[in-house]
Amino acid sequence: MKINLINLPSEETSILPPLVLGYIASLLKEHEVKLVDFNFSEELEESDLNIVSTASVDYYNNPPLNMEKIFECLEKIKGKKLIFGPHVTSTPEIFKKYGELVIGEPELTVKSYVEKLSKNEDVKNVKGLYGNEKRELIRDLDELPFPDRNLIKNDKYYNPLAKKKPYTMLITSRGCPFKCIYCYNEVFGHVWRSRSAKNVIEEFKDIKEKGIKEVWIRDDLFSMDRDRALEICEGINNLGISWSCQFRVDTSDRELLEKMYESGCHMVSLGIESGSEKILKSLKKGITIEKVKEVVKDCKEIGISTRGYFIIGSPGETRETIDESFEVAKKLDLDYFLVSIMTPYVGTEIYELGKREGLIDEDSWDESLKNAGKIGTDFTWKELVEIKKKLYKKYYLRSKYICGRMFKFKILKNGFYPFLKQMKRRDFRGVKK
Repeated sequence: MKINLINLPSEETSILPPLVLGYIASLLKEHEVKLVDFNFSEELEESDLNIVSTASVDYYNNPPLNMEKIFECLEKIKGKKLIFGPHVTSTPEIFKKYGELVIGEPELTVKSYVEKLSKNEDVKNVKGLYGNEKRELIRDLDELPFPDRNLIKNDKYYNPLAKKKPYTMLITSRGCPFKCIYCYNEVFGHVWRSRSAKNVIEEFKDIKEKGIKEVWIRDDLFSMDRDRALEICEGINNLGISWSCQFRVDTSDRELLEKMYESGCHMVSLGIESGSEKILKSLKKGITIEKVKEVVKDCKEIGISTRGYFIIGSPGETRETIDESFEVAKKLDLDYFLVSIMTPYVGTEIYELGKREGLIDEDSWDESLKNAGKIGTDFTWKELVEIKKKLYKKYYLRSKYICGRMFKFKILKNGFYPFLKQMKRRDFRGVKK
């Protein structure tokens, strides 16, 4: 069979490799498969099947919200379509007119569907398709082959925070057992599942053989299993690959950070979310500001750059709690300070809170856009946008930030990147409001 694997456009300027399509390509080796990334080209060859991903794996916990663009792309794709992604999983009724739909984790459902289709067998009863029996999550992730990085044109993808090029992403675990009210987990689920350290190390070696020099480990919880993380660090220590990751501060300690640094880790991303203990409690984040301070201090002393995510417009947010967040960020002196506006994704607890408050009356991604920053606050969206711009300006134009990084040009340049982007931005999540 001739199959097009199609990645729909990203909202951001950082274009990330379509890793799940890479997994699917590896499962369909016996077919003639072509990967088309609409971020670069919308030119499609005639095929027997178009397999469409509405979001790269990087956006599985914060899905794109430019629905007009997604629908426009789906209309352009002619012929038979099999569609998957967070949008399809949570709001299938909206998408069923465009083609067959995969609910949840896509790889094994797609494989089963293609096997039956290629043999001219009935595909209507494939487990995991919309309307059929739900497919269980993949328990043993080692069973999946490595993503087909020969199909993914790695040199095209851009991440301003990567130290080296070309770069790729890698997933060592899926799912998150924590109960933060804002994170979307409908595709990978609430059960943390990990690949073995041995399997991850083998993929690192495969990446090195392909000439790729930088890896972004895109797990939510890389350090959830400390022993596994230490084993991975030991196994990749002599590969010479530069890498970065993200984790919760309460799953980290100094020894682990030291081993990460020794094995090539140059940056960690931390979901701090707020400098107010009151707001952290309302978000059910489950971390403390003291632990955040400890981890950031350790990273600085070891030599790992820090990237901190903050959210404004959370339930209970006031100008005072936003000021608290800024003061914490300023004292932490993070290398990269990022602020987002609380966005209620379909299927999250905060989305359900919006329903109870009478702000949301249906499951729609448009409601996520419409109610950004409005649930449990007195802010308007425009007020939060202006606050966000001011926070970036106050943070990145500090003399301490600039002078302290005078000889770290890449950090200084990329630190200013979100600041400059927000100063000229006229949309929210790719949609003008």
